[in-house]
Parts: sequence; C-alpha cells; structure tokens
Amino acid sequence: MNIGNVLSRSYFIKHTWLFILSIGVLLILFGVKLASVHAENINIDSARNCDANAVIWCGAGSDSSLISKFNKGDGHNSAASIQNIFSFFGITSADVNSMTNSAVDVQSGSVTSGGDVIDSNGKIVATKALTGGRQDISGSTRVTSGGTTFFVRSPKVSFVSSPLAAYVVMKDGRFAFAILASCGNPIKAMPTTPAPKPKPAPAPATTTPTSPPSQSICNGNTTNSNSGIASQGGNCSTNTTVVQTQNNSPSPAAQCTSLQVAVNQNDMTNINATVNFEAQNGAVLQNVVFDFGDGTILPASTQTSASHTFSQSGTFTIKATLTFSSNSQPVSPSVCQAIVSVATPSPTPTPPATTTTSVTPAAAPTTLVNTGPGDDIAIFGLVTVVSTLAYRQYIKSRLAASSVK
Repeated sequence: MNIGNVLSRSYFIKHTWLFILSIGVLLILFGVKLASVHAENINIDSARNCDANAVIWCGAGSDSSLISKFNKGDGHNSAASIQNIFSFFGITSADVNSMTNSAVDVQSGSVTSGGDVIDSNGKIVATKALTGGRQDISGSTRVTSGGTTFFVRSPKVSFVSSPLAAYVVMKDGRFAFAILASCGNPIKAMPTTPAPKPKPAPAPATTTPTSPPSQSICNGNTTNSNSGIASQGGNCSTNTTVVQTQNNSPSPAAQCTSLQVAVNQNDMTNINATVNFEAQNGAVLQNVVFDFGDGTILPASTQTSASHTFSQSGTFTIKATLTFSSNSQPVSPSVCQAIVSVATPSPTPTPPATTTTSVTPAAAPTTLVNTGPGDDIAIFGLVTVVSTLAYRQYIKSRLAASSVK
C-alpha cells in the first residue's frame, strides 16, 4: 500500500469537504436572507382550499401571489373567469393590481360566518358580507357574469370554520373589499364607517340690487330722470325714489345620500331597505317610492324604510326615488339604488360546504411551487450540505477499507 496516496487522500478529505460544506452553509444563509426580503409583502398563513369551489385555486399566501393569479390564471381557472367573478362583486382589475401600492391599506384580517369583516386590529370594519364560489351550495344564488357561472351567498352558507383569514382592503379609512386567503373568493360588505358627506353646493353669488329709474313727482310735471322726457306744466314739489328689492337667500337643496339593504339571515328572500338623505335651506322630504326590481313598486309615502320578500332567487336592483318640496323654489327628485342577491331554500340537499383543509393531489405536480428565489437557493444550499456530508462518509469508509488492505 502506498502511504503517500493515503495521506494525500486524507488531506483532500480534510480540506475539500470543508470547503464544499462552507459553500453550502453560505447558500443557506443567503437564501434565508433573500427569502426574508421577498416576504416583506403581505403574507397570510392560512390553509389552502384546492377544490372546485375556490375562485382562485389554492388561494394565495401573499398579495403579490394573489395579483399574479388574478392576472395570469391559477393553473385550473382562467384569468378571465376569476376577473368576471371579482367584477360582479365590484372589484376591478385596477383595485386588485393596486393592492401592493403604498397608497392602499391592505390588512391581514378575517371574515366571520356571521358576515362581519374584521381588520388587523380586531375591529369590525364592515357587516352583512356576501361572498361567492364556483360550487352550488344550498342557500346560494346562481349568477352568470361575463360568461362565467358562479354562486352568490352569505358566509354562513359556506363557512364551516369561522373566522377565515382574508386580505382586507381599506381606502381612505373605509372598507372597500376583501378576498379570502384560502380560496381567493371575493367579499363585499356594508362598511361600518359612513361615506363622507358630499360637499354642499356653493351658494349663488350675491348681486347688488338695482334701482328702477328714479321719478320726480311734481305738481303738473312728471320727469323721468333716466329717459329725460318731461311733461309740461307745474313746478316740482316732492321727490319720491322707488327701490326694487331682491331676495338673496340660499336656494333649497336636497339629495339622497345612500340606500342600505340588509338581507334577513333567517330568510334569504326577505330584505329591509333604508334610504338616507340630506335637505338644506328649507327643502323638505315630501315622499319616497321604493322599486324592488322584481316588478314590485310601493306607493309613495314618507317612510324611509321598507321591507320586501322576493318570490324567487336572483340579483335585483333596488331603487328609492325621493321627492322634495320647498316654499321658495322647486327641488329636483333624487334617486339612490343598490344591488342585492337573494336566495330561496334549495329543495334538495347538496354536498356539504367546503372546509379550509387543503387537499393533497393524487399525483405529484410536474412543476415546483413558486416559493421565490430565496427559498430555492436555501433548498439548494441544504442539499449541498447533506450531499457533502454523505460524500465525506463514503470516502472515509473507502479509505478505511484501503488501509486494512
């Protein structure tokens, strides 16, 4: 046996494997650092719904991932179908793509089965939530929008666990919309913070009242100082000036400010509508007419709230037309409207509501999950370390066998 060969191999093992091991550790540290930088976006640690009810397959663990799936599709559902469902809930492409902008407040919040939307501080920012999914669950309303068919319902219909993690989007301190993290299903709800009052119309500019032509009343003579024409005879004894007055009081103004519609959680076909308005400068509400969008129009009355029960499921546009009166000037009517989805009980039971437990695919995916470059580098570094240690153990065993010979 050649002692020099054994010594040179030992030297190689003592130094080369340490060098490779150091590279692997550095890769792990660098990968972890890069991954932490990548994770500065909003992340929500939530179970993923990889099932047919999810609007976005497996949901989204970060706002950047949600935006990517919204724009490019999720591998199971097309981007167009996702965008059609979001659009029905009033969430536009601009709304979603602005979620990473510093001007938009995106919070890691939640939505309860009772319909409350909660922000990251535990505060209820909206109530009476509605959501939707791709599966028909008892108590849902079938809707087709932009060629995509889906089902609208209250959270209590489909939420098995409560609350569910959600991206809660606030604009100017007021709830705008929310998206469930586990499944990407959109949420619309009634904000608890009232909308800012519209600015009152500016008061009309005041003008200096004009005086009619002054007249001199004379004995036998009448002279108009503006026309310069005088009649003959007599001497002036008394001068009288006539001044025309003008009313400069502000014009009456009134308008409808909002129409709030609440769905009865015990009877999804029954709703209560309440209209709010502002009246200024002597304007007075004369009557309100409610149109429920299904052919039912209530007679005009002074009641600002009305209840109605729909005979069938569907999405309806409710309108409230307000008429005002004033002693001085007429006031134009004002109209508010709101969209509501109602559902009649399903006569036959349907499969149970989806849960937040992720489903493991039967076959391994053909591509790796996009976890970001930091995670990939860290994984590569870890594999390098493990492989190096295994290689060192293998070489040691070979050297030991050679020394025995």
